[in-house]
Amino acid sequence: MEKKHVWLYFIGGLLTVIAGITVWLFIATNPNNAKMANLKRMNTKNLALSSYYQKQTNSLSVEGELNHISDTNINVQNSLNDVTKNLKSGIDLVYNKTKNEDDYSKLKSTLPKLVGNELSEQLITNDKPVLNQSGKKTLTYDKTDDVVVAFGKYDYQSVTVPIYVVVDYETPKVATSEKGDRTQSLKGQDLYILTFNLKTKKLSLDQYVKGATSNG
Repeated sequence: MEKKHVWLYFIGGLLTVIAGITVWLFIATNPNNAKMANLKRMNTKNLALSSYYQKQTNSLSVEGELNHISDTNINVQNSLNDVTKNLKSGIDLVYNKTKNEDDYSKLKSTLPKLVGNELSEQLITNDKPVLNQSGKKTLTYDKTDDVVVAFGKYDYQSVTVPIYVVVDYETPKVATSEKGDRTQSLKGQDLYILTFNLKTKKLSLDQYVKGATSNG
């Protein structure tokens, strides 16, 4: 049983590292290449496998884990479900539902309630209205094509878990001709690396990575 315990820890840790590397490659490489889609699928698979092996490992030491969780009154699954829901709601609010400067101005009061202060500040900075080629102010995001929320290894001692949020998005369309009869949007990716404390419910932003953009 002890050998199985060690082996599962090794596999789970290895897959988590591989998943982290592929997340970085996914966000940093050119989204035009077919390699982008393959990396994304590989990353999702590795994270899922890592989660599976982690669950197998936890089952071997379930008594100690349950005692600690019981002592801290933490329901891990409910906490992760809640933070996932809030993250997706916050992303949806910024990337899909913020369409003008009035919507943008409301983010400062509504967004922190969903994703905390640190991620809110980053999202608000990212979506700041700028002048486009036609001389009009436009927001950074028009809509999301895909949102992936994945978790790393839960540390029951610090009661924290790393979270990776990958967002595929499209920018608002802008005119590419003087007559305005031709428009174009860009596709891009954002990666947010976070730490969630299940006891305090605090969500901390560790790193933001902006991926390459391509013609939509």
